[in-house]
Amino acid sequence: MYTRVESRFWQDEKMRSISDDARYLMLYLLTSPHRNIVGFYFLPSPYACFDLGWDEKRFMKALRELLDIGTVKYDINTHVVLIHNYLKHNPLENPNQVKSAIERLEEIPQTPLIEDFLAIVKQFDKPFMQPLIERLQERFSKPGTVTVTGTGTGTGTESKGTESAHTPTTKPEKIKYADFVSLTNAEYEALVAKLGEEATKRCIEILDNYKGAKGKKYKSDYRAILNWVVERYEEEKRRKQRDKPKTNNPFLELAKEEGLL
Repeated sequence: MYTRVESRFWQDEKMRSISDDARYLMLYLLTSPHRNIVGFYFLPSPYACFDLGWDEKRFMKALRELLDIGTVKYDINTHVVLIHNYLKHNPLENPNQVKSAIERLEEIPQTPLIEDFLAIVKQFDKPFMQPLIERLQERFSKPGTVTVTGTGTGTGTESKGTESAHTPTTKPEKIKYADFVSLTNAEYEALVAKLGEEATKRCIEILDNYKGAKGKKYKSDYRAILNWVVERYEEEKRRKQRDKPKTNNPFLELAKEEGLL
């Protein structure tokens, strides 16, 4: 997917006022492989940290700078990022793109940032944008919470903004996926998006067995899965592959390795 980034990005006063990490993060958000056609997308911090090769502390520090200068907003509960001026530089130009935008919107968890995105979309006075506006209005009527956000109207190129942080009225509800493993819906969705459903279920099973046997407790089962369970799961897969019996037919084995069988 093509994304337009203005060359004046590097001369912009806001971009020159922040750290190298924050500038790099802004470029990443604009060109992230997880982005969509509207610059409003699902981005759990582990995705970004993996892509950038950063730890979460470094990621959050750079993100805080972007929130402070008002270039993005981020809902830490649902892991959704909104780039304020993305549509200004990458506008939707026809009904087919609007249709695609609506489809991408359905992939985004319910978040109060929908109200902010709706305000952005309403600035584009084009008839073919109406279906998107109507769908956003439907989504906005549903409740949601946000904990870490920034307000403003820029992508680091023109406009000024202010910053605010909001405290959620309720915490995201955790669902019991096993006897000893509980995750929020957003956390489960993030794991499925990153690992696949089968691997996610196996990771939950590994953690459940470990906690049940050891009496171990974690503040966040989601973080435990990312920190060590995934590695344990990958090692389990490698061990099974090594122990898998092989045939005496080298051509058959080669075909299996190449995914032909």
